[in-house]
Parts: sequence; C-alpha cells; structure tokens
Amino acid sequence: MIREKDFPRRAIFAGLACLAVLASACTSLETRITRPGNRALLDAGTLGQMESALGIERRSFQVPDGPELFYRVVEPMDYGAEYRFTRTGDSVHFRFNLANPPDQRTPVDPVGTAVLLHGWSMEGSSMLPWALGLAGHGWRAVVVDLRSHGASSHAPVGYGPREGADVAALVAALRERGEVPGRLVLFGVSYGAVAGLYAAALSDTGTADAVIAMSPFTNAAGGIRGMINGITTEPGLSLRSRLALAYARRRYDDARIDHAIAGAGERLGIDLAGIDVRQAAAAVEACTLLLHGTEDGFFPMESVQSLADAAPRGQLVALPGESHFTAPVRMDWLVEALARWLEQVADARCPGFNLPPVPQA
Repeated sequence: MIREKDFPRRAIFAGLACLAVLASACTSLETRITRPGNRALLDAGTLGQMESALGIERRSFQVPDGPELFYRVVEPMDYGAEYRFTRTGDSVHFRFNLANPPDQRTPVDPVGTAVLLHGWSMEGSSMLPWALGLAGHGWRAVVVDLRSHGASSHAPVGYGPREGADVAALVAALRERGEVPGRLVLFGVSYGAVAGLYAAALSDTGTADAVIAMSPFTNAAGGIRGMINGITTEPGLSLRSRLALAYARRRYDDARIDHAIAGAGERLGIDLAGIDVRQAAAAVEACTLLLHGTEDGFFPMESVQSLADAAPRGQLVALPGESHFTAPVRMDWLVEALARWLEQVADARCPGFNLPPVPQA
C-alpha cells in the first residue's frame, strides 16, 4: 500500500527546465537541445517497489528502423488514487496516495486504452499518477518512454514528428496483437503533447477517438526559445533556482540562442524552425482537447489557441492560475473531469469540456 508519496517538486522542475540550466554546467546549449537527459521523479529502487506492488508490467517494442521503446502497462483497477496539491505564494506541493490496500483493489471494466506521453527530459514514470487515476475509470494505460528518454534507446530526437512516428508504430503493433481494447486516447504533456498530436495525425496509428494535449508548443524552435526565455519567471521555482537560471539566461542572448538552435538542427538533421505543429493538428480527425495554464511562461495562450483552431475538432480549455510546471500535476482537479469527458466522446460527437471548480486546499 502506498501512502502519501511525495513526487519531488525539484525533480519535476529540473526536468522541465533543463534546457535553460544548460550553461550552469559544461554542456553547451546546442548539445542540450539535442540530448534531453533523464530526470526521474523517483529513485530506481522506490519506483521498482511501487511497480511490483501495483502489478505494473514493463515491456519494450522495437520500432522498425528506429529505437527500442520502453513502456509500462497499467491495467484498469480501482487503486483508490488520491491527490493533494497545495500552493503557498509561488511554492507548490504535490502528494500522491493510493488509498486502497491490495486486498481491496478491484478490477474495473475496461472502456479503452490511454497512451500517456511525458515531457522533455522526463520519463514515463512522471505520468504514472495520471495512469493510475485513469485506470480507476476503466482505462488501460500504456505509459511510454519517448526516444532517448528513460529506458528507451538512444535515437536522434525530433521535437514531434519522429516521436509521433514511434508512438504510431507502437500503437499499430499493440492493435495487431489485440492489446488496444476499446477506445483510444493519446494524452501527452508539453513535448509529449506534441508527440501525441503527430502520432494521431498518422494513419498507421489507427483511428484515435481523442487526443488530450496539455501545454504543447506550436513550433519547435519557438518552443525552445520559449522554455529558455520563460524559465526565469515561471511560478513555483525557488529564489535560488531563479537566480541560477537568470544567470544562465544572461549568458545566452537571442542571437546565441538562434545560433544554437540552428546548430542543433544540423546535428539532428531537421529544420527546427520548420516544425509547425499546427500542420499535425490540422490532420488529426479525433476529438482534440488542449489544456493550457493561463500563467504558462513558456508558450503563450494565443499560440495554443492556434492549435485548437487548426484541429478540425479541437477545443482549448484555459486552466486559470496554472503554469507550465503546475498544470501537469493537477490530477486532483482534472482526472475526474477528463474521465467524464472521455466517457462522452463517441462516434462523431466531441463534447464540450466542463472545467470543474478548483478544489479547496
């Protein structure tokens, strides 16, 4: 039984902020853009014990002519997932609890499959609280480590198209094996949200019923600039972190950032400025729900609105007061609402999303 597990805030912030922390070490910005690194929310021992206690399976899939993808499978089950989110000024705290002991956990009738995709420099374990919450509503969760993240093998990152193709290949293989029961939803955060949009746009994924994209960027080069420019003012960071990041930002003016982005693109063999996520969104036939914090200092709300406008069946929901760091941990507020929305997604109907009142701390 897991009681009051604190997912470390510093790990979440360090992972999302790593592009801006680049110069505080010896790694160049150009190298940092091409190599995400890995930030786990839990140490390997603790994570392994949790997976064993919950019966979470570890699996892998070899993408044809691509990387080996590592993923976890969480079966539909009532785990009694509970979440606590508190905010004091700029400080936030997130705790995760599974209230039901093993002998009180009961299987839930499956309603569909949710493929969960993490943010830049993170790994699939960061999405486990979402997976366990959705599992209680009948969703079989496939929690993926994107290429060059977590336990997946190294391959040149692609800021969306390559990752989307990997996920599409995985989903197609799982479908062929009969391991995608019911409806399919692709749910990603930040970098993973973009990967989900690209995966949904590819025909070999099969028809996805829904895409949930939280805090995505609209253009790869613009997204990188947004992360670097926004990190020093993003709510939730300590004063010490902000000072270190401000120092790093001063070392990289706009011209040096642009030079690093161009150099990174040459290394990766892609034009980062040419990766326009709106093109992927326009090709998504599924119901597309975009969630974005009004205090997101990385990507402006109007850019995410342009994704919603491009998607044939897209809608944008603003999350009042949430930042790029806090939106991904608002399971206390959003899990139930997202599960209800997904229940209503059927055939050609894309329901409006009803944002519930913010829970009282």
